[in-house]
Amino acid sequence: MNRKFIPYVVILILTTLFAMSRIFILYRDWSWSTHLVVFLMQLAFLIGVWHFIKALNDFLEKRIPYEKGLSKRIIIQTLISLLVLSPFMIAFIYLTTILIPGLITRFRDFGISLLNSIKVSIAKSRNLKISNTLNDIL
Repeated sequence: MNRKFIPYVVILILTTLFAMSRIFILYRDWSWSTHLVVFLMQLAFLIGVWHFIKALNDFLEKRIPYEKGLSKRIIIQTLISLLVLSPFMIAFIYLTTILIPGLITRFRDFGISLLNSIKVSIAKSRNLKISNTLNDIL
């Protein structure tokens, strides 16, 4: 494989892993078309971030090469990257906070049902009568 394609393969693998977690764990109620649109948007965004960092590196290599000061170059490149990418990250965080309450409720309900199942299986193994459910306790 040509070395220039390695970052794109890594981005594709990571985006696919994120999509699988979205499909099978986080947002199972979304339609396949929604998952596909989110997958393509995420893939395009990560490829865009990669190109931005490459372009920034090329720009700074002409102005502040690593040989002139490694620490200064790393600090400047990190600060510029954070300043440019922060609005996108803030928008992502804002949009996910809209979706998170339903996700937390879903995980809470899953945890409660899992604990109820454990309680029932323990009670059955000890031949005990189940007097109350975990939901009543919580």
